[in-house]
Amino acid sequence: MRQKHLSPPTRNVDPPRSAPELLRGELLAVVQGEPPERQPDGFRDRVGTVAPIVVLMAIVLLLGVYLPAPVSGLVHNAAAFVDLKR
Repeated sequence: MRQKHLSPPTRNVDPPRSAPELLRGELLAVVQGEPPERQPDGFRDRVGTVAPIVVLMAIVLLLGVYLPAPVSGLVHNAAAFVDLKR
């Protein structure tokens, strides 16, 4: 009895995709996860959550523009201390 030569089954293969296409697809789906079934109740920022951020940003901006003499002295002393440790 003679056997027929069977070719391997063909399957649909997606063409190779570039890295940006992969990032848009599978990677973002893994990182972001499934969307929630219902929308959140609507969180609203209040003064108590925003004020500390604004105050700290103002302090950083102020110290970036003007460094008071006592703070400047502390920074110079700390730099001298670190320099001596080397």
